[in-house]
Amino acid sequence: MLPRPAAAACIRVACLLATVGFAGCAGTPEAPRLAKARTEAEIAVTNLTPYPWRIALRPAAGMEPKLVQVQPRETFAVVLAGGDYQVEQTLIAGEREAPTSRNFTARFEAGERYRWSLATLLSADDTVAP
Repeated sequence: MLPRPAAAACIRVACLLATVGFAGCAGTPEAPRLAKARTEAEIAVTNLTPYPWRIALRPAAGMEPKLVQVQPRETFAVVLAGGDYQVEQTLIAGEREAPTSRNFTARFEAGERYRWSLATLLSADDTVAP
């Protein structure tokens, strides 16, 4: 049998290890990263509409743009090199309506994750994507 102070110390250490072990299990799980390199940014786009969208991400460095088609109610993720981009998002509303575009600049920092939603007031559909 251990002397009383040694037994108390062992019990404290065991409680501390159990607390630390359970705390690690209680954390919120993180979604796996698509961006593997520290120089990359991850962008997730969620289409909340019943219409397809076309996204063009043009790097300020003059490289080829990354073109993404986002289908109705779809979430799409893309990995890009971090930096400044000219973004063009185009709503493809239907056969009788002309496409509607919006242009803006964005800076995607390397190593970060971004999310944005595509929505419009043109839809009479009340269903919302999760």
